[in-house]
Amino acid sequence: MSQQALKLKDLGNAEFKKGQFKEALRFYKDSISINAHDPVVYSNSAAAHWKLGHYEESLADCDRGLELSPELKIKAKLLLRKGTALRSLRRKAEADECFSQGELIQKELETHQSHNTIISSSITPKEGLVPIPIEKVDALPADFLPLPVPKANSPTSHNNSVPSSRANDKDVTSNLTIPREKLLRFSTLAHLPVELRQSAMKEILKVVPEVFHDYYASRAIEEEFLTFYLQSVIFYLNEGAKNVDLDANILANLKEFSKYPRFGISLLMIDESLVRHVFEGLSVSTQSRTELSTTAKVWGL
Repeated sequence: MSQQALKLKDLGNAEFKKGQFKEALRFYKDSISINAHDPVVYSNSAAAHWKLGHYEESLADCDRGLELSPELKIKAKLLLRKGTALRSLRRKAEADECFSQGELIQKELETHQSHNTIISSSITPKEGLVPIPIEKVDALPADFLPLPVPKANSPTSHNNSVPSSRANDKDVTSNLTIPREKLLRFSTLAHLPVELRQSAMKEILKVVPEVFHDYYASRAIEEEFLTFYLQSVIFYLNEGAKNVDLDANILANLKEFSKYPRFGISLLMIDESLVRHVFEGLSVSTQSRTELSTTAKVWGL
């Protein structure tokens, strides 16, 4: 791939991460005009088209990418995105076939790269990339922010800390004064206006795993939410205000998210650089380093 085409692809990826899907498409199109033989660019373009509701165009990009005989990991991603586009076009039988093919490839990857497994064998084709209705909002719900965060028992705890003892988390979350059903509007967060995102990012990192478990254990976890959570962690890391307790809570949540239905499918839709940035930036205690390494592998690193 030429350097110019690669640069344009990277610019498109940067716009995609910011939610500027039209701009991302412009860069992807320019990249393809220079090098029309990179299946990754077609895959990224398909994702941007799908975000904009251009389902036919998304499907066409997936087909073009698949025609280039990509490596298995990219082929699986293209098949899953093709299935998503087909589902959006209400072509269920064809979509399920794509999800089935994608799952077979994932199983093949698991056989050869067991240390890098990112999709559980319990995931079925019908749990593929089915679009989840997301309510667009103009503001963060009033009963979400500020989120009450219980203080750790340690006398040195800070306002932005989370409980350092995992054993006490159940008691901690049961003492929240706001009803959980009003807190758990996580799927709306990725659609907040820019001016409200920073506040939401700070609050979401304080939520303990048990609260997420109540919401996601019986439903599919969305790519939109996972991306928002990773972006929130990166925002926190870039601020430079390190908090060991908060890092431990983030790691516990990342481990928890990997247990939810459709995690592996959603992970395929996320830019790997976001995941790598998060796991390389977290600071954990010596006894938690093994857990950090194990969780990073589950997240595909």
